[in-house]
Amino acid sequence: MLKPIYDHRNGTLGMAEYVKPKQFVIAEGLLGYTTRAMRDCYDVKIYLDPEEELRVKWKIHRDTTKRSYTLEEVQATLDKRKDVSVKHIHPQRTFADIVIRFQRPAGANGSDTQLDARHILRPTLPHPDFSPLVDGSSNAGLHLELARDRDGKPVDVLEISGNISDKRAERIEDLLWNLIPEAGHLRDQVGRIDVANGAKKSHPLALTQLLVGYHAVKAAMGIRAY
Repeated sequence: MLKPIYDHRNGTLGMAEYVKPKQFVIAEGLLGYTTRAMRDCYDVKIYLDPEEELRVKWKIHRDTTKRSYTLEEVQATLDKRKDVSVKHIHPQRTFADIVIRFQRPAGANGSDTQLDARHILRPTLPHPDFSPLVDGSSNAGLHLELARDRDGKPVDVLEISGNISDKRAERIEDLLWNLIPEAGHLRDQVGRIDVANGAKKSHPLALTQLLVGYHAVKAAMGIRAY
């Protein structure tokens, strides 16, 4: 298929890029779930729902460092599209199999390597069994409960603290790695955040990437949504 390329330098569509069929295809964008026909093209639907202050911070950093926009231009775009986002982008959240939210710990600013992660897991996917990790013993850093989402539908809510201990996080990571041994060669890459003085690991990010990777691998094996 031919994929149009948006040129951020002049706001126009450039020469289209030919995308070849592959085992894994990741489609990223703002309006991917707007129609039923589009939603039916996905095996796994993810909606990123970060804390608003973080979303703005990350957009400003990306657009000013990678897309050559000024701070004023980015802020103007945010202001201009505020109502459009609420009307056209936010409603797509309800169609996602997994809603991923990164947020700062309560009462603290926190660095990007210590953010909490909150996953809304809808029953539209066969999620991994986390019960061995919430067996009534010490569940510090991890919380799993049955709840209802904004639309009133039942969901599982998985919360991972940014301060989860290395031992606890590695136990959860091992559980997921054992379920997708096909991806074991990527182990050193998950959770990596590049910072000014090198790279650090975020356990909530690593576990988020592993959960998404788990579903991608299972979908490729034919284990899809119910």
